[in-house]
Amino acid sequence: MKIITSMSADNYALYGKEFIETYCKYWDAPLTVYSEDNLGLRYGNVENKSIWEVEMASLLADFPRHPSWTMDVGRFAWKAFAIMDALENYDGIVAWLDADTVTHAKATLEPIIKKLGDSYIGLMQRKDYHPCTSFVLFDTRHTDNERFLHAMRREYHHGKIMTRKQRHDAYIIGKLTEELGLDVVNLAPKDAPPASNVFDEVIKWAHHRKGNLKFTETGTSSALEGRAAASLAGF
Repeated sequence: MKIITSMSADNYALYGKEFIETYCKYWDAPLTVYSEDNLGLRYGNVENKSIWEVEMASLLADFPRHPSWTMDVGRFAWKAFAIMDALENYDGIVAWLDADTVTHAKATLEPIIKKLGDSYIGLMQRKDYHPCTSFVLFDTRHTDNERFLHAMRREYHHGKIMTRKQRHDAYIIGKLTEELGLDVVNLAPKDAPPASNVFDEVIKWAHHRKGNLKFTETGTSSALEGRAAASLAGF
C-alpha cells in the first residue's frame, strides 16, 4: 500500500510538521510527501518527492489563480498531479491523505480497504454535493485505472478543466467518476449532508482540520490524544 500527500514549505510550518509527526506515531504504511520545496524531511517512514519530477508539473505555472477556491485550478493542481504520478507508478492500493489532518490514535485501515473490495475507487460521498477527497482510495490494478488517468490528463493537459463549473480536485474527481461510470464504493455514511466533514466519521483515528480550522486550531494532537485515551479508559 502507498499513502501520499502534498504540501509546501509554508504549509509544513503551518500544519505539516504536526501531520507528519502524528502520522509516524500511529500509521504503519510508508508515506510519500510531494512538494514543490525541498522540505529536508528526516523521518524513517517518509519519502520526500519533488513535484517537479512529476509528468506535467511544468504546467503548474500556467494555471490561473482565482479568489474563489472552487475555481482555483492552480491551488489544487498539485494534489491532482501527485495522485496521477502515484497511480501511474505504483501497483496496488494508493491512498490520498490530506496533510491538514492530525492523527490521535492507532490507524486501522483494514476495514476500509475491505470495504473497497474489488472496486476501483473509494470516495467519501456527500448527498447532492461533490465528494470529500481529503481521503481517497484507488486500486491501480483495476481496469478503470488507465481510463481515469487518461481522463485526468485530458482535464489538465488539454484544458478541459477550464470549461468546468468548478475546478478543484474534489469536483473533478467526482465528475469523472460519474461520467466514466467508474467502479466506485462510498466510504462515507449514507446520505452524508453537503459540505460536511465526513473525514472524521470515516477515519475515526484522525481529525481533518477542514478549511479555516487549519488556521484556528492549536494543540490539536495532544487534545485529541487525551480524548481518545479517556474514551478507551471508559470515561
